Amino acid sequence: MVAWEEVHGPVPDGYEIDHLCENKGCRRLDHLEAVTHEENCERHYARQATCKNGHSWTPENTYIRREGTRVCRACRRENMRRYASR
Repeated sequence: MVAWEEVHGPVPDGYEIDHLCENKGCRRLDHLEAVTHEENCERHYARQATCKNGHSWTPENTYIRREGTRVCRACRRENMRRYASR
């Protein structure tokens, strides 16, 4: 991220730039922060209330994979039903 690096220097190893405003084209320095990938994912997930199909991200409806990504249980059930019916 050129704008961030001009002010702060190179992004530290193991870090990436988080766009706090969720706009990847934004270059405002007060909207950018260097964080770990895990922190960036956690923040992104925390900003979302539902999955892409509109199911709520409740603890009962959320499965966390080993690598830290999450899966909507309702969508997974629907996908497995469709797969089994083929």
